[in-house]
Amino acid sequence: SSGINAEWPLRPGFQCKIKGRTITKFRSRTTGLTITHIDTEGPIVKGYFTLATEETGDDGLPHTLEHLIFLGSELYPYKGILDLAANHCLAQGTNAWTAIDHTSYTVETAGSEGFLILLPIYLDHIFFPTLSDEAFKTEVHHINGTGDDAGVVYCEMQARENNAESREEHAVQAAVFVNDCGYKWETGGIMKNLRESCSNLKVREYHKKFYRPENLDVIISGQICEKEIFNAILPIDERLAKVDYGPFTKPWTTEVELFSSYATQDIQFPAKDEDNGRVSVTWKGPQLDATMMCEAHSLLWSYLTKTSASPLVKALIDVSEAYCSSISCSSEEYPTTLITVTFKGVKPNKHEAIKEILLKTLQEVHRSPLDMTRLRNQIKNTICNFSDKLENDPSEVLASAVILDHLYGGQNNSNLQSFSSIFGFLDSLRQKDEGFWKDILQYYIQEPNITINCIPSIQCMTELENAEKQRIAEQQKRLGDVGMANCKKEKSTDCDSALIPLL
Repeated sequence: SSGINAEWPLRPGFQCKIKGRTITKFRSRTTGLTITHIDTEGPIVKGYFTLATEETGDDGLPHTLEHLIFLGSELYPYKGILDLAANHCLAQGTNAWTAIDHTSYTVETAGSEGFLILLPIYLDHIFFPTLSDEAFKTEVHHINGTGDDAGVVYCEMQARENNAESREEHAVQAAVFVNDCGYKWETGGIMKNLRESCSNLKVREYHKKFYRPENLDVIISGQICEKEIFNAILPIDERLAKVDYGPFTKPWTTEVELFSSYATQDIQFPAKDEDNGRVSVTWKGPQLDATMMCEAHSLLWSYLTKTSASPLVKALIDVSEAYCSSISCSSEEYPTTLITVTFKGVKPNKHEAIKEILLKTLQEVHRSPLDMTRLRNQIKNTICNFSDKLENDPSEVLASAVILDHLYGGQNNSNLQSFSSIFGFLDSLRQKDEGFWKDILQYYIQEPNITINCIPSIQCMTELENAEKQRIAEQQKRLGDVGMANCKKEKSTDCDSALIPLL
């Protein structure tokens, strides 16, 4: 399909098909840059430019850098030029997200023509950003004219840091991962670190370490000619070949030690009332590339939690005095997956009872016959829903699989290989007998887990508010009127220098 000749610097690599959708990987012979083309129908072309990123502390370098990428590059040194170009190319602007283990930059255009114009401009921003000190101050953290802390990243983390979900997440990560590893840290940064230890110098060093061609997968889905993709990328690949990056250590390759015994922890979060607590219980799940077992575990938990007929809903919600208002199950897709069951809207003093009823219910379900008709119908629905997704919006599903494979699939693309057989796996799960499902259930009854009781506290909120007021007052006193006036002056200068000059 691509008409690639032998001299072409990008060589075809792995290829697989999922329900008629072909995924093809190419790799640059000179720089190691990967391009993955997902062949999907329709006029929309989507890009997910993804790097494996790993943090070693709470400075929030991956997230900080994600914000700064959009503020100008070597060839386009002005803030907003990327979105301006995107609008001209029939794109709905650009976006990005930072997860614990990767950073992904996204764009979608109507048709391939605009996408091909935008691609080299976007890659210039990713590989050759300006990362100016002024941009760091404005976007990440600075003190404004009234002595308050400000900055887009800082305000984003301020809104998130102390909510129930974030506090719970941090407590789970700290308990699950025994040794220091990238999974333990807050990739967005904590406010104290954003104020005191995160710096533009660290961001630049982080960029040099992770934003290199061997670490980027340029994932593109849609009707687009592969040869035209290569023509658009070739100039940037040639520039990258001249950069001395030094030896490359692939992120997420060091051994991670996970918990091996039970642990329970009570944590508080600031709240206006004390009626809506949370409980989360986390187990180690199957290995990530064991797709069939990952699906089986997920299906069993859906059977246990998803509908009004589910045993845990009957035991905890559909009772005269409900213990909580909702139950959900999620899976963290790390090399060893983590399965977490979360109970929200937990009533005061019901936290311990929830854990007891959870385990008691699992044991009762194990002793009694399973409703195999309901379970098989659930698998049938999963197959239908998945087929619908692949029919209506295949990009999201397939790009997620490609991203996971980029992070953890290794040289043989083990995650994509396994994922490409997902319909076969789901089909064989429909044939499994009750014993198979009860063995999985037994695993959750026997295996150690981590329980986090997340308790709402008015006092915690008052203490946090008072401590913050005191810190700001001390900061204002330390700066004085002259210092605050200087902050205001610096801020307006920084803003002016980032603007696109009027031509």
